[in-house]
Amino acid sequence: MKFKVKIDWWVKIIFYGISLAILIPLFYINELQGEERFVILFSVILTEVVILPIPLFAAYVFKENHILLRLGYMFIRIKYDDIVEVNETKRIPTNNSFALSIDALEIIKDSGMINRVVVSPQNKESFIYELKSRSKNLKGKTQLDDEYKW
Repeated sequence: MKFKVKIDWWVKIIFYGISLAILIPLFYINELQGEERFVILFSVILTEVVILPIPLFAAYVFKENHILLRLGYMFIRIKYDDIVEVNETKRIPTNNSFALSIDALEIIKDSGMINRVVVSPQNKESFIYELKSRSKNLKGKTQLDDEYKW
């Protein structure tokens, strides 16, 4: 099962604004000579190839034994058995975040180097239901049980 990532309007403005701003040097490329022209063109293409896929290829995919969190070229796998808690959060996504929205969920796990990961699925209720049905350690009550009635 695949869930789309919720993307806030201000995050879209940041990503697409940066992508457009990076194109500005191309308007002045005719004024450059030889090697400079190549360096600018290569830098612009490389930066666009890195930045644009982040919001375009963002998804959370439920696999057989793990959930795959993907933002562009970055991804992380979390085994269902490692997940112990899911909480709602409204903080700005920073490190260990695969969220592109403030309206997010924090997945807490009990093993590995990263213990907390923030995600922002479009349909939080279905996402939590699917996570609870696959994770044996998450069967108990979470902070969200009162808000979301199954």
